Amino acid sequence: NNGLPLSQNDVHCRAPRRRAKMAAELHPRSGKLIGLSNSNRTAQRNQPVQEFNHGLVLSRQPLRDRDVFTVRIDKKVNSWSGSIEIGVTALDPAGLEFPSSATGLKGGSWIVSGCSVLKDGRSVLEEYGRDLDQLGEGDQVGIQRNGKGELHLWVNGQDCGTAATGLPPRLWAVVDLYGKCTQVTVVSCDPPAEMEGEQEEEVEDEIVLTQAVSIMGDMSHNSDERTGAVVLSTAVATTAATNGTAEEVPEVPRTHGRPDKFPNNFESDSVLTEHQLFDVFNNAIVSLYRSEDDGGEDLGVGGGGSSDSLRGGTGGSAGGRGTGNDSGFGGGDGASSNNTSPAGSNGGGPGLSVSTGSMMTNDALLFHEKCGTLIKLSNNNKTAERRRPLDEFNNGVVMTNRPLRHNEMFEIRIDKLVDKWSGSIEIGVTTHNPNNLDYPATMTNLRSGTIMMSGCGILTNGKGTRREYCEFSLDELQEGDHIGLMRKASGALHFYINGIDQGVAANQTPGVVYGVVDLYGMAVKVTIVHNHNHSDRLRRNNAIMRALSPDVGRPRPALSLTPEPDAPDRLLFHSNCGQKAAIISDGRTALRPHATDDFNHGVVLSNRPLNSNEVFQVRIDKMVDKWAGSIEIGVTTHNPAYLQLPSTMTNLRSAKRLTISTGTWMMTGNGVMHNGTTILDEYGHNLDRLKAGDTVGVVRKEDGSLHFFVNGVPQGPAAWNVPPNVYAVVDLYGQAAQATIMDDMADLPPLPDDSSEGPTAMSPGSPCSVSGATTANDLRFHQLHGTNAVITNGGRTALRQNCRSEFNDAIVISNRCLREGELFEIVIQKMVDRWSGSIEAGVTAIRPEELEFPNTMTDIDYDTWMLSGTAIMQDGNTMRNNYGCDLDSLTTGSRIGMMRTATGDLHYFINGLDQGVACTGLPSEVYAVIDLYGQCVQVSITSSSGPLDNSLCTSNITEKSFPIHSLGIV
Repeated sequence: NNGLPLSQNDVHCRAPRRRAKMAAELHPRSGKLIGLSNSNRTAQRNQPVQEFNHGLVLSRQPLRDRDVFTVRIDKKVNSWSGSIEIGVTALDPAGLEFPSSATGLKGGSWIVSGCSVLKDGRSVLEEYGRDLDQLGEGDQVGIQRNGKGELHLWVNGQDCGTAATGLPPRLWAVVDLYGKCTQVTVVSCDPPAEMEGEQEEEVEDEIVLTQAVSIMGDMSHNSDERTGAVVLSTAVATTAATNGTAEEVPEVPRTHGRPDKFPNNFESDSVLTEHQLFDVFNNAIVSLYRSEDDGGEDLGVGGGGSSDSLRGGTGGSAGGRGTGNDSGFGGGDGASSNNTSPAGSNGGGPGLSVSTGSMMTNDALLFHEKCGTLIKLSNNNKTAERRRPLDEFNNGVVMTNRPLRHNEMFEIRIDKLVDKWSGSIEIGVTTHNPNNLDYPATMTNLRSGTIMMSGCGILTNGKGTRREYCEFSLDELQEGDHIGLMRKASGALHFYINGIDQGVAANQTPGVVYGVVDLYGMAVKVTIVHNHNHSDRLRRNNAIMRALSPDVGRPRPALSLTPEPDAPDRLLFHSNCGQKAAIISDGRTALRPHATDDFNHGVVLSNRPLNSNEVFQVRIDKMVDKWAGSIEIGVTTHNPAYLQLPSTMTNLRSAKRLTISTGTWMMTGNGVMHNGTTILDEYGHNLDRLKAGDTVGVVRKEDGSLHFFVNGVPQGPAAWNVPPNVYAVVDLYGQAAQATIMDDMADLPPLPDDSSEGPTAMSPGSPCSVSGATTANDLRFHQLHGTNAVITNGGRTALRQNCRSEFNDAIVISNRCLREGELFEIVIQKMVDRWSGSIEAGVTAIRPEELEFPNTMTDIDYDTWMLSGTAIMQDGNTMRNNYGCDLDSLTTGSRIGMMRTATGDLHYFINGLDQGVACTGLPSEVYAVIDLYGQCVQVSITSSSGPLDNSLCTSNITEKSFPIHSLGIV
């Protein structure tokens, strides 16, 4: 004892104070999808692929101070965003009505989600500790309330520091098996190893510390044990005073040989010299450095809040107390450290100098006062709203009030949408200073220094550079969704949807850029978000991915001339489809856009269950010759909204984890399979032999029998006892690249009875029986086309995908040469107001197989004659202006025709009227070429084989789309 006497009280404090151990079990009451096992130590979320929440469990008993309630992650899935969440709640599980997730707990609940801390569902601390979403199977995570009422997170035995303070004494541990996390096991509920001695000999620690400090200070034998405490508490009190308090002292783990807390009492008769006081203080500082190097808390001492300010004692940027592990001490008003600002920028001096450098008021990221002509700013310039949203769809550009810092998140929340327009919000960055910018009607009109995300693509200076940047389209987001962006220090630009990083959008972004938002189309009102609620964004993201129904969110306006039979029961394809599949044409058509690169991942399902005796029938629109196998069709009991789609519907037995284990019947080839097992061989017509234009169908009858149809001909019963409420399934496998649902919209009459002709009979929907068509009129669009073009409707329709983010790369060409005097006529079915310029049309002597399909038709520099606007061009050069018509002035419903006469002249026809000779001397074999450029999005070939009269002229049409079935479309 080094001559230091111990009092009776000291001896008494040494006596062990053991407690009964808390049961390391889960409470029997839990979330509705939880199953408990292993004596209530293991919890598993049922239906982990179909559901991402309802996985809440609580400890059986309230936590004891210092006990760490620790669980091990046993299983994870890759279906969702987010993962395990853990915390504490004052709510007794015995009477708790369990919410769907931990962040729904109120009434005194603290939850760690990702790297955020939430209290009663609201974020109170960002960038805390380890990111729980990154933990894997086998990792352990624990939660603790210490004796001071502080909340601590423990990950794999390491303390992540203080997450919250002022917690009540009676709390239950909370674990949420959320998102990817599907199973956990409670492994312990004990104090951490380095704290067990504190439980039993808490006061002895102070005595030992007193002795050590007394020796270091070379105290006389008659000095009492409080003297050492005087020195250390004085040093720490001095440090804490620079932060405005002398009471809050960091808790230091005992593994580094320091007490849980420093004594706070001192007397005025301290006999330490100034030199001795300096030595003791230096020892405390060195100990803090070692704590950081050993993985303990990072306690920055200086003028700022970041750990960088500790090195050399320089001040930090925010001048306050840091959050998370960066617990910097310094002057200021308690603002959190800003890692995006240069360290030491606001002038903290060396050592313990006090900085008053809290963030300046003009440093906050707001909208700039100068903005688009229809923008109204409010909420201290954090909210922007487009005026007259039902009358105007553009002039809604807003920019940030200052350039973005490196690694700084610029995030907005969508507050209001309207249903009137197509297209929606766009967001990005620009080098243009808002003070000097003449604001355009829309940011994609700028041709310099601007990168924008539009739809699901990226535009650089108004030109599409990434066609399919991410899986989410901005046009599909709803009110309350978040969109963010960040320019990384490396120069890479990232976009975020509801907090989820969508990856690199551009590799090299200029160093000085402003954030920019275009309140376009449906987007009316947004607000800048400064408090990034990680948990809330995860839930919105998962809700989008699950897509509870195709009608979730705002309805899209009907844009056709005639009322669409889009009653709620109309059979369409569900938006949740295979990885390599896409749904177009308002849900009627499914395709594999890159069918020559991949042969599977093309599964699509119906948007609702089939009614009894309701036939689901599709027509094969497009096939490729590269692969073996073809379309497969059937039914399943699984709801597509919750389904993790397999690569192919029949390849189930080899899957490590079956995504469809029951209730799936498929016709494949000429056999039938149930749950991946063949139940019928040589059942019917071989689906692998079908060609483009053929149809396949399926029906579940009232008696529970399942029947298939090929070209309208029933193949007989394929299965019995099929349950009701099954969804139709189509697998665009192998050669099958595109299919369209055949319904009552003039595509097919009712299916024939079972007395129809044999299996070789063509259905009324087959190409050879289309009303008004002849075998001579076989003009179609060729299967080769520009990268942004899509051919549908059996080769009769061409469209430009991602039309709001892409304006070119959509050249299409006829499948054969035009005959002498033969009219090739198309009708414009869809246009957008976004771009300048429109459709271009002409002829070329270049065979489709030899055409390289440049960005625009004017780039074809040989053997090509075309009309662009009013200009007649040959090989990309203007030959004459002011031709009899202007293609840029045409509207939806207008018809454009081209004809090569017997004398080699090229004539154009507008709505059936001959516009005269455009050019002469054409070769005998020319193909029709169309460029779906700019405003023109979709066209279809009409059934005409010569100049038409004007009975179908629709120049007075103003709507954005034109129904195919209302024209003589082949």
